[in-house]
Amino acid sequence: MPPLAAHPLDRVVEMLVRAERPVVLADLVGRNESTIPSLVALAEVLGAPVVDLLGRFNMPSVHPLDATSFADDALRWADLLLALDVRDPVAAIRSLDPVSGQAGSLLRSNLRIISICMEDAEPAAADDLQRLQHVDLKLVADTSVALPVLVAEIRAYWLNHEEVRDRASERGAIWADDHRGQRARWRREAGSQADDLIPNLPGVVVAVWEVIKDDNWSLAGEDPEGWARRLWDFRHPEEYLSGPNGPRGISAAVGAALASRGTGRVTISFDRGDDLVDLSDALGTAARASLPMLVVLHRGGARSQDPASPDPATLAQSLGLHGEGPIARGADLKLALERAWRAARDEEATALVDVVCVAPLGGRP
Repeated sequence: MPPLAAHPLDRVVEMLVRAERPVVLADLVGRNESTIPSLVALAEVLGAPVVDLLGRFNMPSVHPLDATSFADDALRWADLLLALDVRDPVAAIRSLDPVSGQAGSLLRSNLRIISICMEDAEPAAADDLQRLQHVDLKLVADTSVALPVLVAEIRAYWLNHEEVRDRASERGAIWADDHRGQRARWRREAGSQADDLIPNLPGVVVAVWEVIKDDNWSLAGEDPEGWARRLWDFRHPEEYLSGPNGPRGISAAVGAALASRGTGRVTISFDRGDDLVDLSDALGTAARASLPMLVVLHRGGARSQDPASPDPATLAQSLGLHGEGPIARGADLKLALERAWRAARDEEATALVDVVCVAPLGGRP
């Protein structure tokens, strides 16, 4: 296959169409919301999975090519990585060995990396272990401008290369099937617990989803161990104000709720309830500002059963807010969440649900 052209953007196209296993890594692409459809279109035309680093909302979780919740599998599979607006590429591809605890790269040794971002930095970065992550091609460009051009050029290329286009389509179909199957398994597992048992963390997250899914909502502050991203349908940027690099905790959720006042959107906050002083301050602010919020505490069973432990639901009620709990049975959780959601949505008030939760499962199942 002869080279397409010498222009840097054409070199990006050439590397992408020749790759057998391309993967897209997106960090700050969504800072310009109009670029999100271009990212989706790029993934579709390449048949490439997208790993969202969640610096912004970049990829809808419902899209069949979203690989955010099984990023390790995608990165180990890749023979070419397209990093879009990625601030720290070394951290993005590093993993910890579960036995030794040693940091290591997720990438195969012969993998090629393309970086497109606005920062004119050196084409390599050093991680904590003083190793360099080489970048094969770095293009200084605004992704909101570059991505639509990339999509158009790849589509034009496919017109004369049907065999390569068909391989891309088959590749995308395989990832789409994996995505749908994994999300279905997660939802079955999260919804399979008995009503008379103490709810686990995935069960709490899916119970909230069943109550709020048909309304106007936004998750802010914390995604509990990534379970909301796995179990909920995130379609729009305003629905996901969380992520590992954003503000954390209930105080951040209160800030998001303040910014959302008047939109009809209810802010949802998950919190472990470890810091009751911070919780009290945040609830006090929510009460004074009359913020429509649903606060879900998922506290460990032993701590919640301590008789000397303050009762968060009573604390909320003392501030004039709606308080439920502690909830210790799965059968009671749905009713408590429905009452709290009506208060938050219909009365535009802050509502708290305190759940006695079994030990978290520790991330991806």
